[in-house]
Amino acid sequence: MKVFDKRPLSLILCILLGAFVFFASGDKTVRIVIISLSAALALIPIFLKELSKSQKLKLVLCSFLVLFASLLSYLYFDLWYYADNRFDEKCEIVGTVEEFNFDKSTKTLVLSTDSINEKAFSHYKIKVLLENNDTTNITIGTKIGFTANLDSFESTADFDSAAYYYSRGFSASASNIENLTVIEQSSESFFYKIAQYRKSLSRKLVLHSNSESGGLLSALLLGEREFLSGQIRLDFSRIGISHILALSGMHLAILCYGFSHLLSMMRVSKKWRKLSEILFAILYMGLTGFPVSVMRSGLMLIISSLLFLLASSKDSLTNLFLSVTVIILIQPYSVFDISLWLSAFATLGIVIFSELTEKGSCEPQTHQNVFLTFLAPILSSVFAISSTVLLSHIYFKSISLVSLISTFVFSPIILVFMYIGTFYLFTASFIPIGGIIKAFGNVIIELAHSASSVKFALVSTDFWLTKALIIISTLFLFFFLVLDIKRKKSATVILSVLLIASISSAGIYTATKARTFDFVYTENDERERILMKSKSETTLIEISTPTKSLSYETLSYLEGKDILYLDNYFITNYSNNVISSIEIMLSGIYVENIYVPAPKSQEHKLLYSEILKLKDRYRIKIIPYLEEEMLAFSDFTVFPIFYDKNGKFAMTAYYDDQFYTYLTADMLRYDTASTALNIMNGAKTVIIGAKGHLSENYKFIYKLPKDTKLIYNKKTGLAEEILDYYENNITVDPSGSIDLYVE
Repeated sequence: MKVFDKRPLSLILCILLGAFVFFASGDKTVRIVIISLSAALALIPIFLKELSKSQKLKLVLCSFLVLFASLLSYLYFDLWYYADNRFDEKCEIVGTVEEFNFDKSTKTLVLSTDSINEKAFSHYKIKVLLENNDTTNITIGTKIGFTANLDSFESTADFDSAAYYYSRGFSASASNIENLTVIEQSSESFFYKIAQYRKSLSRKLVLHSNSESGGLLSALLLGEREFLSGQIRLDFSRIGISHILALSGMHLAILCYGFSHLLSMMRVSKKWRKLSEILFAILYMGLTGFPVSVMRSGLMLIISSLLFLLASSKDSLTNLFLSVTVIILIQPYSVFDISLWLSAFATLGIVIFSELTEKGSCEPQTHQNVFLTFLAPILSSVFAISSTVLLSHIYFKSISLVSLISTFVFSPIILVFMYIGTFYLFTASFIPIGGIIKAFGNVIIELAHSASSVKFALVSTDFWLTKALIIISTLFLFFFLVLDIKRKKSATVILSVLLIASISSAGIYTATKARTFDFVYTENDERERILMKSKSETTLIEISTPTKSLSYETLSYLEGKDILYLDNYFITNYSNNVISSIEIMLSGIYVENIYVPAPKSQEHKLLYSEILKLKDRYRIKIIPYLEEEMLAFSDFTVFPIFYDKNGKFAMTAYYDDQFYTYLTADMLRYDTASTALNIMNGAKTVIIGAKGHLSENYKFIYKLPKDTKLIYNKKTGLAEEILDYYENNITVDPSGSIDLYVE
């Protein structure tokens, strides 16, 4: 195909972008490889004298491009972008407030700095943690000054905060704020007013339909996801169409096509239509706040329209590379933004597919060609998914089993829904069609939820065969860019087979892992949980007190276990953060049932009533369980359950004639010792957890059978004589962090 042939600008931009991105995001080893590659390209003409002058010139040019892009990347990121590297001591900072977020626990600002220590080139976007500072007179547009330390964003296993903030243009985080003063109270900026107008349109859509349909429509049209529930996000992610919710070029293309078609019906000439499309793209990018994925599409549309007006020609590939280059020049930090690359690579896949169909347009209308034309939308999705599947594996470790079908089914429905919503925005004052939006949106949401609720809708790619197939299919796709492929139909079939094989192997791997029974107890830094997984059901019992950080850590833990679907999620105690922690869980993994203890105090009753409100919003079952209640699942049974308002907890799981018992250490005290004895009786495995430490060496000795396995934490506070007895008479595992597998 050689799509780079006769496209020198595309090739130049591709090399520049590649070197800039890899040099910016790579470590020292990657940078050495890039510089070595550049040197090798420059030296090849010296040793291969049989090369022609044009070939030698191309190699030298490539070497220069790599070095130039690497130098730009170094100047921007190493010498300027990371503000914490330039200013490692207490700084005098002056800047203008762009955003603020004040709640009960935190007060943070987004600040655009005018100067730091009055140094040149010190204009940054930083996150400011105000803590206990007075914020009475601070609003959007206020110019403030203070002294602070600039810190880097530290990532954890739960959340890659560095990638998140860097991709959004933040250069550092300011802490230890002192001497905060308001320098000037200025008026709200133009962009802030646009953002407020966008939010008002979003509220209008929600108020005149319902929260789900209106929230979905405001996300599709305006990029406002404030009213979009976590359940909808999760459903769209599980069926492989989450890109539809993230405002991208697809949305602009749909709206621009409809606008252009409307002008065509009004008999507007093509020249004026192209000018109108340019204006429409600029206005839409401004209205949505210039997200990089929309900018990519908007710039492509503008460049394409200008090429048509100036030369009556178009070149989608050069257009794509040029638009991404412009974005990188305007916002270099967008190299860290996964949404840009998913959007760009998906577009690249579609461009490659369009090259194939254009080349075959002069062929006779055989039955085979007609059939391929009919399959064009699906094949276009194959190329788009193939170009992004490697990124999806690297960043998300999963892929949707139904992505090809769902993309084909939902794309036309979403298109119609967006046109109806756009019409409604302009006519709501005199044509009441809110009911139509509500009904249409509900159909989309229910359809997505039904597909998402299938257990293996989302599958893990963490399998060596899947990884190999993903790499092979990605490389095969990019061969279209550089190789002259004559049998294009056969190549398309091979690519489709590779993609289907990748998805199928991921599905088989995930289904196979679900066939064994696991009883897994994990304790780490007082975070305790029990995972029970059988061939037909997966249950997670969260023993630790629910918090936001715990929920993020739990999601990371489940991802590491390749678990993407929970049948049952147990909460064993209440906390003030229980609502937010459950919402985090429900937004990150599909949960069928949530079990919560029946409240035993007035405070717990209030929290339980708030939990019940999540029932409809997330389409889940909230099931309260009583003390000493037996809960029977498909392959195992949980009983008897003991809990109290002080956090003591004990339970026994029964599977295949074996008992597995867990109890918190404070269950061994005199007031609940008899209950502990009853629960431990006959258990094959007994776990004395770290939660509920014994503050004194309470003398508790229960003679467990010698074939019992005891797992306890050294921090539980058991008396030495008890530990000596257990260690001398039964199998023990006294480690501080345990993964116990029973298969």
